[in-house]
Amino acid sequence: MVPAPMRSVRWLQLPDHLSAGKAPAAPRPARRSQPEYDQQVRLFALVELLTAAHPSRADDLEDVWATGNGGKRPAGAAGKMREAGQRKGVPDVLCLVPSGQSHGLAIEMKSSTGRLTKEQSARLTRLAARGYGTHVARTWQDAGRVLCRHLELPWPADAEAKVEWLLAARREERKRQRGRNRAGRAPRMASRARPRGQNAAPRPRVTMKT
Repeated sequence: MVPAPMRSVRWLQLPDHLSAGKAPAAPRPARRSQPEYDQQVRLFALVELLTAAHPSRADDLEDVWATGNGGKRPAGAAGKMREAGQRKGVPDVLCLVPSGQSHGLAIEMKSSTGRLTKEQSARLTRLAARGYGTHVARTWQDAGRVLCRHLELPWPADAEAKVEWLLAARREERKRQRGRNRAGRAPRMASRARPRGQNAAPRPRVTMKT
């Protein structure tokens, strides 16, 4: 019996980085998801749109700000901020504008699966007992509607589309600014170092007469 011929393996070719004996390049790390940050950015884009639509309420909307309490920081920076008075559990967004029976509004931004910490829950409870409105928002639309009700402002038409348009315009402006910065940057000066192998001229010896 004649054995069957062996199949050719010429089709099997290793990638260049393996055939050359090099380790494969590390994949580029994916952008870390920051759902609370992304929602808060959109909330303040909404605040900017409300300011443009209601200029008579610009001062009130100027008194809506982020506390900067969220996010992770290096240990050294976190320690310095605690020394400077930062406290755990402070809500992400504060509106220091009284409305009705409420002295102001405190909003804690959370992702769809996020949970309040013990400090956050205790602080929201204390603020509510002192006459502040409090709310835990899972989306920027939820936070925005609560803010609009507190300030007695109408919810803008096509709010989602306008917010995304504003953020896209900001990205384009940053891209143009980076291009202008690169165009205006002075070209690097040619290195004045001597070519390799070219010896420097010997320095003249100076002798001191005594």
